[in-house]
Amino acid sequence: MMELDDDASNYEQLTSIGDIRPSMTSLQVRFRVLDITEPRVVASRSRGARHLVRQAKIADLTGVMDLMLWDDDTDLVETGGDYILTDAYVSIYNESMQLNRGRDGHIRIVEGIQFSEIPDKDMSKPFAWKKVRRRGESPGRTFSGKVGREGRGYCARKDF
Repeated sequence: MMELDDDASNYEQLTSIGDIRPSMTSLQVRFRVLDITEPRVVASRSRGARHLVRQAKIADLTGVMDLMLWDDDTDLVETGGDYILTDAYVSIYNESMQLNRGRDGHIRIVEGIQFSEIPDKDMSKPFAWKKVRRRGESPGRTFSGKVGREGRGYCARKDF
């Protein structure tokens, strides 16, 4: 599973962590491991089989995200190491995105990623991929479909 890859330039379609959206598949992500949780044992819902799971906080120049490591992958990565993950997919758990290695995916060691500080954009926060709807962008409408008070130039109703 783990291979040393001296030349990371052969990966043309690297996806930045900041550009990841839900239900994306076949991703190639280059990242640095910031932190790894202790391993824990979980039971699968379908068959009740036991699996070893660790959660790694990973980052690149554009953002931070959680990477789920299952069974044999739990020993492959170390804190501070730089890797490329191929054939990855995004899953959603508790309204938060998580990156997972696909069935045919590999984790490869690469040379260092150059960045001085950790980005603030955490893609694993709940609903991080959704745009924030700004109040007042649309004038609003009544239930019958007519333009509301603000759209006609009046102030909004106040409840005092």
